[in-house]
Amino acid sequence: MPKTILIVDDHEDTRQLLQFVLQQAGYDVVSAVDGREAVAKVRSERPDAVVMDIFMPVMDGFEATKLIKGDPVIGHIPVIAHSAKPESCTNDMSLFEAICAKPCSPDQMVETLDGLLGAN
Repeated sequence: MPKTILIVDDHEDTRQLLQFVLQQAGYDVVSAVDGREAVAKVRSERPDAVVMDIFMPVMDGFEATKLIKGDPVIGHIPVIAHSAKPESCTNDMSLFEAICAKPCSPDQMVETLDGLLGAN
């Protein structure tokens, strides 16, 4: 059974590109456009991992990840920070299991997820 990844990004082209890459690697994919939607989807969909953009409107990736990690039911789900400013994540390293700088190569994203979840 394929593992499910939640892609969270306010840019549709980024969501579509990641969806294509991850589906080609054998993952199922769901998506969200901001942190608020991401938290709701993690609660309802229970993905195996989350690829979280950091700078988004409505609710940013830091706040969304804090809500996810603070919830005893979903807090175990790994979150990968996906940001054009990866240095902004260094103060909150304990929130994320990994950081992938944008642009992240397809191979790097798949390898990061495979490493966190075991080979798909």
